[in-house]
Amino acid sequence: MNEKPPRKDKTTSPMREYTYYEQGHRYIFGLDEAGRGPMAGPLVAAAVCLPLDNLDELQKTLKGVKDSKKMTRLQRERAYEVIQDTALAWGIGEVSAEEMPKIGNMTRVTYTAMHRALDNAFTDAIPEPDVLLVDYLTLPDYDDTIQESLVRGESLSLSIASASVLAKVYRDNKMVDYATQFPEYGFDKHKGYITRAHKSALREHGACKIHRMNYAPVQQLRQKNIFDN
Repeated sequence: MNEKPPRKDKTTSPMREYTYYEQGHRYIFGLDEAGRGPMAGPLVAAAVCLPLDNLDELQKTLKGVKDSKKMTRLQRERAYEVIQDTALAWGIGEVSAEEMPKIGNMTRVTYTAMHRALDNAFTDAIPEPDVLLVDYLTLPDYDDTIQESLVRGESLSLSIASASVLAKVYRDNKMVDYATQFPEYGFDKHKGYITRAHKSALREHGACKIHRMNYAPVQQLRQKNIFDN
């Protein structure tokens, strides 16, 4: 008997946000981040507010957008500008590796990046959100705003999925740029994550200025600094 091919992941549904839209809310932002785990590079967050007045058109335009980790690089890159062009508002915020020890643990770093993403998304027309849909978290300083923390939010909210794509593509592109400044580390390949090749480069060359100095792998493996390079 021939086995059926694996089922492809569908576009993430916008029905989670549409429930709030039907209640009269209009500015429903999805938030997600990229880069909690690497030992180099920034943590990046994105905020996306989608138009919900025509779901059929929205789903057609953003067909294939889902959890960015389940999309190919080419799919993400194609969706990146489409999401920006489609959204009522969007913003990207980041926290550099240098800032992280000053801010605290990665949850606080994530909060900071998400606040910056929202600040960059707000406009004169949309100065504040009606609803925040956040992957895993709820955001401090928005106590008067309706919030919903969604586990695996990229699979439950098209706004969060769209934010995950923006954050991932922005961060990946930034790591590729860093690879031209610090070619010995291979940032364009592993994007700063903890791989055998990355640890080997860290042992050989020491830490550079985009390594996260408060991360144990960096503290344990660095032998010399090249900050002045």
